[in-house]
Amino acid sequence: MPNSYLEETGFLQNNGQNALSSVGHRQRVYARFDENEGINALSEKELLEFLLFYVFRRHDTKYIAETMLSRYGSFAKLVSQPLETIVSMPLKQKVYDKGKIVYLEVAKSDRIKIARLLKAIYQSYSFISKSKAFNQVAINNPAALIQYLKSQLDNIDTE
Repeated sequence: MPNSYLEETGFLQNNGQNALSSVGHRQRVYARFDENEGINALSEKELLEFLLFYVFRRHDTKYIAETMLSRYGSFAKLVSQPLETIVSMPLKQKVYDKGKIVYLEVAKSDRIKIARLLKAIYQSYSFISKSKAFNQVAINNPAALIQYLKSQLDNIDTE
């Protein structure tokens, strides 16, 4: 009788011991998020991986996150891209097949999920920033003006 999910699914038999390095990675990232200060405990790549966990329930997200960040240079620039740009980004997924690493194209349906999630994150931030700025009685000092302008101009290339 199998002792673990890995034995039950035949993961180790099909993929070999090398695949074990990714086992527990999600739990470690979740623990760092939960036990520390949320996203402040994660690098940009780990934050993107964390979000991709919700799109890919059982796949390695590290390679996808690295690819996306290397293309745009930062998380902020990535999430500020138009939806269509993110969907059309060529992405490959790293998988293990009988002990060998294989790179498969990420399905368009999954790229759409990624794009929607990232746009929702970006627009949520924008919504919250605008709400904070508009909830002030008035822009009556330089700091309030700067906060308002940042909320309006954040992450755009031309002002």
